[in-house]
Amino acid sequence: MNTAERPEYADGIHPALRREDFVIITAAIDRLYTSLCRWMNAQRSGCIIYGRARIGKSNAIDALISLMNREFQSVATLKHSMLTHQVETEKEFYRNILTSFNHARADYGNAGVKFDTIVDFITEEAFRDSCRRIILFIDEAQWISNKEYTYLRGMSNSIVLRHVAPMVMLVGDNDLYKKYKDFKGNNPEITGRFMNEAYQFRGVLSEDEVRVALNCYDITSDHGCIFTRYFFTTAFDHGWRLSSEANNLWTAFCLVNHNEVKEISMSDFVPAVQYVLRKFSNLSVMDPMLARDHWEEAFISVGVGQ
Repeated sequence: MNTAERPEYADGIHPALRREDFVIITAAIDRLYTSLCRWMNAQRSGCIIYGRARIGKSNAIDALISLMNREFQSVATLKHSMLTHQVETEKEFYRNILTSFNHARADYGNAGVKFDTIVDFITEEAFRDSCRRIILFIDEAQWISNKEYTYLRGMSNSIVLRHVAPMVMLVGDNDLYKKYKDFKGNNPEITGRFMNEAYQFRGVLSEDEVRVALNCYDITSDHGCIFTRYFFTTAFDHGWRLSSEANNLWTAFCLVNHNEVKEISMSDFVPAVQYVLRKFSNLSVMDPMLARDHWEEAFISVGVGQ
């Protein structure tokens, strides 16, 4: 493929510049996926995944679902995101879940009908797997109220009665972990079902982990063109890789970031990489000559250290 054979996009935007189109498997996601597989094998009924805001938990869910679909195609995975306000009615709670599932009958019927629709749908999805397993990710789970945990418990009980093994993954910020600590001694009904184990999700923690994340750009392709090659065509053809910028990127972040904890959230990492790809793309040079200053500029532009 020569420079002229780079793919063209109708909107002019490469998938690497559209965050929703590109799932980056970081070292943190790889560790979390290992834990998810362990929980599956141990037949856990539910665990929590928590971490500070904007660290990349929601994207991690999409990455986990992608990995599950690749390696365990028969195991159904579903995703629901809680609203940031308390749902006042049981009917509305079930309607929101059905809407997350893109179910055609989300607006049909009363609370009882919606409840039955959810249980029927989850059961049908689970029966694709010979072991009748299903994983339900609930994002922004720190917003689940005690009343809504009662609704979830009823759903779980009904699903189990259908000989289905659900595993509920509650994903949220540090407030979710605080709830877990509170519930642990006072509400075993909730922790026993939905909080068997607590897992802290982290961002990018080292130069080596930066290299792992950047390598995704070096190995992912679209329309037959590796992402890195799309932005640095000649350099890529002569052996240059974006992952070789791991030291520059990590050093720049440590200089720009004034916090003691050196941890790059994906909400900073991805836009910074996009900034560099967009601004410093060069199709003709053998060496892009990227430097630490370029990455500092990128991190400052996305608000790090401000």
